[in-house]
Order: sequence, then C-alpha cells, then structure tokens
Amino acid sequence: MAALTFLIRTLVFLRVSLVFANVNLDSRLSTDGNDAWRSPWGEFAFGFRQLSNFGTKLFMVAIWYDKIPDKTVVWSAKTDYRLATAPTGSHVQITKEGLSLTSPEGDSI
Repeated sequence: MAALTFLIRTLVFLRVSLVFANVNLDSRLSTDGNDAWRSPWGEFAFGFRQLSNFGTKLFMVAIWYDKIPDKTVVWSAKTDYRLATAPTGSHVQITKEGLSLTSPEGDSI
C-alpha cells in the first residue's frame, strides 16, 4: 500500500511539474535522444536512463535529481515489482489518458 501511495504521489508531482514546465500534450521522448522533461526549477528530470549492466542497450523510464553530478534516480517504472526496461527506439508520450511507453514496433510496454 505504501508503494502504491508513493507511486500516486510521484505521478501527481510529475503531472503538476509537467504542466508548469510547459510540456505539451502529445509530447514524446525517445531512447534515441538525450532529451528529458525537467521540473520548473530544474531540480528533477523525467525521461530515459540507459542501463549499463546489460549487454544490449536497454533503458528505464525514471525521475532523477538533475542538479547533482551523479543524477540519482528517485523513481523508476516497474511491472510486477521488476524494473520495466525498454529497448533502443522506444518512446514515452504524454496523452489525455496519461503516460504511454511503447516499443519501437509500437507495442505497449
């Protein structure tokens, strides 16, 4: 229950931050770019982070502290209590329904 509460608060924070950071509906980020959506004051960023422990190029969707050198991750997307990974070419998009994460083939992750 605590994890669910944390997730809900994080998503509400992200949604409010995106509104004030001028991220438009249907904006999207890709693993191919180094782009991120930043909070209004630049403290946090949302986007893809490459995982370095895998032979293939896999990414996670995360929120991290953006003003410090090591960019510490404070939240990452999970499925069934496991880290949700996305291959190169995946993207995340903000829609009317919320955030969507899709593979290069267009399948939902």
